[in-house]
Amino acid sequence: MIINELQKQKYNTVSKVKLIRRVFSVSTLQLGALALISSLHSGMAFSATPDEYGFMASAGTTHTCAVDDYGVVCWGSNAYGQSAVPDGLINPTQVTTGGRDVYPGEGHTCALDDNGVTCWGNDAFGQTTVPTDLFNPTQVSAGAWHTCAVGEDIQSTKIVKCWGDSQNGKTTIPAGLVNPIQVSAGDEHTCVLDDNGVSCWGYNSNGQTSVPTNLVNPTEVSAGRGHSCAIDDSGVRCWGAEGYGLLSGIYITPPAMTNPRKLSVGSYVSCAVADEGLRCWGFGFFGEHDVPGDVVNARQVSVGRFHICALDDNGQTCWGLEGRLTESPGFLSFSVPPNYMVEAGGSHSCALDDNGVACWGSNSSGQSTVPASVVNPRQVSTGSSHSCVVDSDSNSVICWGSDSYGQSTVPAGLVNPKQVATSINHTCAIDDNGVTCWGSDSNGKSTVPAGLVNPSQIAATYENTCVVDSNGVTCWGNNTWGQATVPAGLVNPTQVTSGEYHSCALDDNGVTCWGLSFGGFTNVPTLVNPRQLAGGVWNTCALDDNGIQCWGWGTVSSTVPTGLVNPRYVSMGNDHACALDDNGVTCWGSDTFGKSTPPTGLAFFTPVNTTPNYMTEAGGSHSCALDDSGVTCWGSDSYGQSTVPAILIRPYQISMGLGHSCVVNLDKVICWGNDNDGQSTVPAGLINPTQVSAGDSHTCAIDDNGVTCWGYNGSGRSTVPAGLVNPKQVVAGTSGTCAVDDNGVTCWGSTAQGLPIPVLTNPAEVMVGGYHSCARDDNGVTCWGVNFGDLLNAPTGLLSPRKLTGSEFNACVLDDSGIQCWGMMGAVNNAMPSNLVNPNHVSMGYNHACALDDNGVTCWGDDSSGESTVPGTLVFSGM
Repeated sequence: MIINELQKQKYNTVSKVKLIRRVFSVSTLQLGALALISSLHSGMAFSATPDEYGFMASAGTTHTCAVDDYGVVCWGSNAYGQSAVPDGLINPTQVTTGGRDVYPGEGHTCALDDNGVTCWGNDAFGQTTVPTDLFNPTQVSAGAWHTCAVGEDIQSTKIVKCWGDSQNGKTTIPAGLVNPIQVSAGDEHTCVLDDNGVSCWGYNSNGQTSVPTNLVNPTEVSAGRGHSCAIDDSGVRCWGAEGYGLLSGIYITPPAMTNPRKLSVGSYVSCAVADEGLRCWGFGFFGEHDVPGDVVNARQVSVGRFHICALDDNGQTCWGLEGRLTESPGFLSFSVPPNYMVEAGGSHSCALDDNGVACWGSNSSGQSTVPASVVNPRQVSTGSSHSCVVDSDSNSVICWGSDSYGQSTVPAGLVNPKQVATSINHTCAIDDNGVTCWGSDSNGKSTVPAGLVNPSQIAATYENTCVVDSNGVTCWGNNTWGQATVPAGLVNPTQVTSGEYHSCALDDNGVTCWGLSFGGFTNVPTLVNPRQLAGGVWNTCALDDNGIQCWGWGTVSSTVPTGLVNPRYVSMGNDHACALDDNGVTCWGSDTFGKSTPPTGLAFFTPVNTTPNYMTEAGGSHSCALDDSGVTCWGSDSYGQSTVPAILIRPYQISMGLGHSCVVNLDKVICWGNDNDGQSTVPAGLINPTQVSAGDSHTCAIDDNGVTCWGYNGSGRSTVPAGLVNPKQVVAGTSGTCAVDDNGVTCWGSTAQGLPIPVLTNPAEVMVGGYHSCARDDNGVTCWGVNFGDLLNAPTGLLSPRKLTGSEFNACVLDDSGIQCWGMMGAVNNAMPSNLVNPNHVSMGYNHACALDDNGVTCWGDDSSGESTVPGTLVFSGM
């Protein structure tokens, strides 16, 4: 089995990883405001239709692959290297495995990541040699001996590109494709979905490329061995056959199903995900067409030759041909990032952040006092004087605040609740049984009508309730102004919201409002790609490509803040609104009870860099660099300090210790290597860490709570002093630690670093050696401590110094003139390079140093463990 050893060691105790159910589409706010739950993890599913859960599986002929939290993992046959996932994949979102039948040499794999398409395995026909003229690919599909992708040409025109075996014309793209969306490479033929519908070409022995002429609005296509299938308005349609006489009809006759939405066609079996669950049909040699009973709530499926894999609530499940193909690795991890949101209620507001739920504003009925029973909330909704959450730990709805109408008394019997919606005096929820409402039933707003099919989103307002289901939008309750009379003509509605006198929906055509038109309630402005709605009593807001636009009557519509940066969520209350953007939470409108004044301390983690923060770091006897492909280390690996774990997804800062390495990766600190003193065991509870520093035998990090240190605590080097204010940098040295905060520089640990600290003016950076420390401030660089070997003789007259680094006996600084070093230099001094071009980063190790300049990484000094021999595979495309 081809898996990374570190992953195996870390996750081999996991027998079956559960996939946390994500409430992905919408959630309803107080007074009918509707919110789109945001996600930090995006993905693409098999056959290139968007997978709302961000994970996928792909079953090949003799191997299987998956995309999980940590990237691409493959297992099964590796005869041609098809299961040996290459290093350097950055944020992969799709994996596809080649093969529909067993022929000698069949087996290759392709993945889509931030760098484009990467393929590996058998390249006998060039099927893994990705064309250089494919730009901005959005989807890739591996066939038996050929590969196809959707991308752009040099003129930025959407195209389909195929490469590999060209027999039967399967790689010859027909003319006339318009805006291709998805391509599927089968055994000997290829199919594509574009604005004109479905087209297929290649081998047509069984009619597999003879697309029916009466497909209506197809949304997905999948090419198998001797037949093809598509999803359109009528359901699943298949054409072609297999050459088995009387058995041929079973391949193209799918069972009855409702709302099919995922499709995969193999050699002898096809499968689709529908409202009834996972349905498979065809001829299963190994019973693969019989879906196991423990597949729960499948949302993605992939059919191989003799085995099938699906993603469901239990993670990944494979069945069919027994053995290594269906034995999913135990360490697969499918988790869900926080669903950040902010909710504006009647006289209070709540936010769901890294710490859970925080509420502010009026607390007259206890609506802002979050109960301790809320442990792991995934959605919050605020009513007029009550609040509710869907909590993952208890898998329940929890409400608190006013209960004068029973609106906070959650009925028993809810099963796997997905969403809760609160109003002035009633509450509704969607669960596995459909829609349930409780509280006041005036105007019948809590009496759920019969006939709802697969409800996906619900909105509760003063005297109305609306829901989106498979049939469209349904509203009930007060209809005095026509607010419950849904207009005809909505196309694939995804969200609905309702005020006191009007309702609005988001569908394929944009936003449509109905009900009372007074005050501009229904006058929808011009919107560009609207993606979320929020409605209040008098106003409605929409989030689109231009930001947030509001309409209706009152000051909320006319006072949308102009300084929002990349807003991604909006909520409308009675007479105030709140938005979540890159700066956190902003509210506007009425501020009675302080409901528009968010508290300090809300934490919404956002990856600091979407592109790598290029850097190179020198450790004790090893070095690492952060480049386009992630983290690469070289030199001594005696403690595993140079073996980078495969779980890194988006690293943006690295730090090297004496025998261990650390990285800030998304919202976590990850360390590896020497852990004799616990320096690589990252403590739980770090929130949004922004920097890590690895010392000799201890490690420190900065997060939302300040500075945390762990590992060896000799001389108190890991005991962080109280009183640090807004720390900006922390440095773990040989036997001491220093930090820069609003008060200046503070050091703790061994007094060999030299106390007291001299007077500094606006210090920006500090370094810690074995016997001295230095700081960079407005006056240049100042050092203190023991001065043997010129440790304290920092250069004067520096020109815009901007990077300070040091080790036990050395220090270096980067300024406009280059790099200057001082101290007991030894091997570092003797090999100082003179040919660096525009260096922008320098790092000092125990007895060697590394710099990043226009030419890449250069290291000098001791090379006894290869720590100064830079590998030739580093790529820095953004410099």
